[in-house]
Amino acid sequence: MFGIGLAAPWIAYTVVTGVSPLDILRVTFGSHSELVQRAYLPWLLLHPYDVLLFTGLPASILAIWGAVRAIRLWRWDSLTVFALAMAVTIVAVDVAGIVQGENARILSFYMPFLLLMGAVVLRERASRYDLPLFGAQALVVLAMAAVLYVVPLDLDPMPDGPRQDIGGLGDVAWTDADEALWSTVRTVDPGAFTLEQYRWVGDPSRQALTYEFEFHGHTPAERPYQFELVATAQTDEGTIVSDPFRWWAQGASYPPTCWRNGEVIRDTVVMPLPPVPHPVVWTVTLRAVDERTGRVLPVVGQDALTLAPVSYP
Repeated sequence: MFGIGLAAPWIAYTVVTGVSPLDILRVTFGSHSELVQRAYLPWLLLHPYDVLLFTGLPASILAIWGAVRAIRLWRWDSLTVFALAMAVTIVAVDVAGIVQGENARILSFYMPFLLLMGAVVLRERASRYDLPLFGAQALVVLAMAAVLYVVPLDLDPMPDGPRQDIGGLGDVAWTDADEALWSTVRTVDPGAFTLEQYRWVGDPSRQALTYEFEFHGHTPAERPYQFELVATAQTDEGTIVSDPFRWWAQGASYPPTCWRNGEVIRDTVVMPLPPVPHPVVWTVTLRAVDERTGRVLPVVGQDALTLAPVSYP
């Protein structure tokens, strides 16, 4: 009856849509394979290797022993049926190839059930047999913790300081930003820095504005904020607003998460502008935005800093 209950919705779905569960699995497997682009055969061996290793070799050996013991006993009680069903499930998932290297997301959830498979063996023995298992598992954990780097070490090192090779605007006069302060007192995303000065030039041939900013660091930001420029102008045809132009500080090589107290961070960006029917005055705003959450880092009590008006072209 349980099997009929599980199958009934899929039978109805197949009749109504003409799409069977096998069709869904076929598309799912194919899409996942194209996405991850990983070979089938190497992972056929690596999947059980990874899962058994991180479960703990002593417990894994006990689980395999439990499955073999269940076959030999051929006793239809709940524990032996569970051990056999779990063994078949793990083999089927591995052979199906759907995991494709995603052990942590898929196969790691089987680890507690592997431990239960070993109960087929342990239930026939005194409780003192648990102690050698615990000791062996502890030794495996110590060995793995001593030599296995779970977090990869090929991450880019934190830069020593801001880049000094950023191009500038030469002799163009600077505009004082009155030490506009970006900061927050919220504990969820601390950080503070100021915009000391900036300058710009219009480039009608490229339909753009080039800005050079000089920031001063105070406290490293918790989030890797992007900066965003938006330009607004009034024309005879109405208000024109540019698309938000976002960029990572210094080409993503030195984000605000790295900005320490006393550092001077210079950055130059080219902001594209929409076409205008006649000369206009652009009002440009600058703000810091967390790309992932959309949260804006406040500046001088508001969301964005309004820069000096720009006559264009």
